[in-house]
Amino acid sequence: MTCNSEEWYKQANFDIAAAINMSESSTYPYAVFFCQQAIEKALKGLYIKKFRKQPDKIHSLVAIAVKLDMLIPNSISATIQLLNAASISIRYPPDLEELFKIYSQERVQDIINRTEEVLDWILRQ
Repeated sequence: MTCNSEEWYKQANFDIAAAINMSESSTYPYAVFFCQQAIEKALKGLYIKKFRKQPDKIHSLVAIAVKLDMLIPNSISATIQLLNAASISIRYPPDLEELFKIYSQERVQDIINRTEEVLDWILRQ
């Protein structure tokens, strides 16, 4: 794990680009997973920027956000919570067809847009 916040931000941007590509190729659940990954990496980059040390090896977006000890706008927090909850069911779906019903093209585009808003907010901190 790198202790360079800029590297984390670069990887977050790579992941959101992957999410967009996956959405364009109709692999919608994986697009959502990469949105979660983008936010996780950006939050870890912000943690390093703020505390000048590596974050714990955790994957919960909510836990990382809490550790930042910052006032997070409600819209940003809502997206963090949404993607945190989605990450497990997407990686280990009980039924792939159901997952595609949940994550339609329209819903995934909304999630990508919301993820980009979160990333923009993180980078402004």
